[in-house]
Amino acid sequence: MEIIQTDTDDLTGMEKYHSKLVIYGKVSKDAHETVETNSNSASIRPRGRKKTLSVEADVIENVINDKLQNLLGRSFDKSIILKKYNKFSRLTIKETSLLKVIIDLIMGLATYYSVITSLIYLGYEGPGDDQYKFDIFIWILFIIDFILSFLVEYKDLNKISVRNFKMIAKHYAITWMIFDIASLLPLNLAGYPDAEYFLRLFRILKLKRLFQIISKSKINNFVQHCLKKEDTKKLRTMKILVSYIWNLIVQIIFMLIISFSISCLWSYFAKTIRWKENENDNFYYHFNLNENSVGEKVIKFWYFIFTTLMTVGYGDFYATNKFEMGFCILLLIIGPSWYAYAMGKSIETIKKLEDVENVAELNTEVDNFLAVIDYHYKEIPIKLKEQIMNHFEFYFQNDRAGPLAEKYWRYEDKKELEIFHNKFLAEMPKAESFKLLDILFAETFNKFRVFFGRNDDFRFYLCLHIQPRLYKSKEIIFNIESHPKEVLFLEKGEVCCGRYINNIFHEFYKYKDHCSIIADFYVINKAKPLGIYIAGNFASGFSIKGSIIRYVLNMFPIRKRKFMNFSMKKASLVERSINEGLGNLNEEEKNNNDDEKQKLMNRKSVSTRNLGGIKKKSKHGKKESFQDSEFRELNKQIQQFKRTNLFLAQNIKDSFLNLAKCIPEDFIKKADDD
Repeated sequence: MEIIQTDTDDLTGMEKYHSKLVIYGKVSKDAHETVETNSNSASIRPRGRKKTLSVEADVIENVINDKLQNLLGRSFDKSIILKKYNKFSRLTIKETSLLKVIIDLIMGLATYYSVITSLIYLGYEGPGDDQYKFDIFIWILFIIDFILSFLVEYKDLNKISVRNFKMIAKHYAITWMIFDIASLLPLNLAGYPDAEYFLRLFRILKLKRLFQIISKSKINNFVQHCLKKEDTKKLRTMKILVSYIWNLIVQIIFMLIISFSISCLWSYFAKTIRWKENENDNFYYHFNLNENSVGEKVIKFWYFIFTTLMTVGYGDFYATNKFEMGFCILLLIIGPSWYAYAMGKSIETIKKLEDVENVAELNTEVDNFLAVIDYHYKEIPIKLKEQIMNHFEFYFQNDRAGPLAEKYWRYEDKKELEIFHNKFLAEMPKAESFKLLDILFAETFNKFRVFFGRNDDFRFYLCLHIQPRLYKSKEIIFNIESHPKEVLFLEKGEVCCGRYINNIFHEFYKYKDHCSIIADFYVINKAKPLGIYIAGNFASGFSIKGSIIRYVLNMFPIRKRKFMNFSMKKASLVERSINEGLGNLNEEEKNNNDDEKQKLMNRKSVSTRNLGGIKKKSKHGKKESFQDSEFRELNKQIQQFKRTNLFLAQNIKDSFLNLAKCIPEDFIKKADDD
C-alpha cells in the first residue's frame, strides 16, 4: 500500500479544515476545496496540485465528517437560523417587553372602540363633531400601530423569535397587512362613509388581541400571588375556578358582540331597503323607531336580534316586508345553529365550573347507589352505610390522581400498564407527560423517594394508581392469615404491628413517622406477615395495588433489586421485633406460673402448721407460738369475741336482778303459797 508523502502545506490545511469542521459542523463541498480563516486561505485539495492524500486518509476524513455532522449538525443549523433571525435584534421590539404590552393594551381598547362605533355609525347615525375629532385620534393610533408592526418580532412555527426586518415584513404582508391597510383608508373624505365603516369591520378579526394581554394564565398568576400564604389545595381550586370563569366570560362577550353586530347590520339593511326600494311598510315606520333616540334604537334592535337568534320570538318585533323576511330567513338558518353551539360551550363551561368542588355531588351519587341496593336487594345496616359513606367521602376529598387516574381493573392485558389512558397524556410526548407528572406529584415523590426513586421513570408508571386510604382506631389493616394485596404509604397517624394473645393485642413494632412504607416486602413476595397490622388512634395515607407494583418493578430490574434489598432489611427488623416480643411474653408467662406455684406451696405449708403441726421449742425450752400475721389477727378476733360474750352475759344477769327487786313482796308470798 503506497502512501504519497505530503508537504507541510497539506498537513496545515488538513488541521485547519478539521478545526473549522469541529466549530461549525459539516461544511459544504466547496470547503473541501478551500477553507478560509481570517484573511488567509489554506488550500486543502487544490485542483491544480498533483500530490493528493492517500485513499486511507480520505476514508478517515469521511468517517470523521459523518460523525461530527451527527453530533454537531443540528446545533450548527440552529446557530445559522438564529444568526439569520436575529440580524437586527437591537432595533426590534420584543414580544415580552413592557413597551409591547402597553402598545397591545392601547390598541386592543382602540380596536373595540373602532368596531363598536363603526357599527353604530353604519346602522344608526354618523358621528358628531367632537366624536369625529376623537375618531381621527384613533385613526392616527392605528397608523402608528401599522408602522410598528414592521418592528415587532414574531415567532415562527418552531417557536423561535424572529428579529429580521425583511422576514418580519414578509410575515406581516401575508397575515394582517392587507386588512390593516383596508381599515385605514379614509373613504369618508371621498364621500363614502359607509364604505369606510364597512372596511373598519375587518378589525373584528383582531378583537382577541386584548384577551391575549389579559389572559387567564396571567390572572392565575395574580391569584397565586394573592393566595401565596394559603394552602396549595385552595390555590389549585382557585386556579381552576378562574380558568373556567374566564372562559365563560369570553364566550358571553363573544356572543354579545356577534348579536350586537347583527343588530346594527339589520338596522342598516332596514334603512337601505326603505331608501332604495321605497317600501312603505318597513321596520322603522311600522314600530315608530324614527322617534327614538340612538340609545333606544340600539336596545330595541339588539333585543329583536337576540330573541330571534334564541328562537323565542315574543311577537313584539318582527319583519314587515319581503326583503326583511328574506334577511330573517338567512338569519334563522345560520344564526340559531351558531348560537346553539355557543350556548352549548357556555353550558359545558358552567357544568365544569360546578364540577370543580363536586365532592357533595359524588357523595350524593354514592347515597343513591346505596338506596338502589336497598330497594332491589336487602336493606344495608346503618353502621355499614356510614362506613361506606365515610370511605368515599375521604376518597373523593383526597384523590390525588383525580381525572388522570388509571382504571387498572378495566385492562384486559397487563401491558396496558405501560401506557397512559388519559386522552391528553396519551397524545403528549412521553418526555413531556413525565415532566408534567413530576410536577404534579413532586411532594409525594419526595416524601417516599426511597420507593419512587429519582433516577428512572419507575415513579411515573405508578403515581396514577394511587388510592387514598383511611383507617379508624384499632382497625385491622393486614392480617396474619393472608398475604397483603396492596402496599400502604403512611402519611398521618400510626400503625402498630403485633399479635393477639388471649384476646389481648400485644404491640411489638410501631410505625410512627409519616413517611413509612408498610407491607411492601410481603406484597412483592406474596408472603404472609408474621404480625397483625392495626391502626393506632387513626392512620391515613394512600396505597398502590400489589399486582401493579410487581409488574412495574419487573420493567426496572435495577430499581427492583435495590428496593428488594431495602425492603428485606426493613421486614427482617420488624420480624425480629416480633420474635423478641413473643420470646419475652413466653418468659414472663413462665415466670408468672412459677410465682403462682410458689405462693400456692407457701399457703399449703402455713395451713398445715396451723392445723396441728408440731411447735418448735425456743432456746429457753419454751414452746413458740406461730408468728404468722394472718393467724395472729384471727386469735385476736377470737379473744375479743369471748370477751364480748362474757360482757353480754353479765349484763343479762344484772338486768334480771334489777327486775326482781321491782316485784312487790305480797306478790312473792302469794306465789309461794300457790
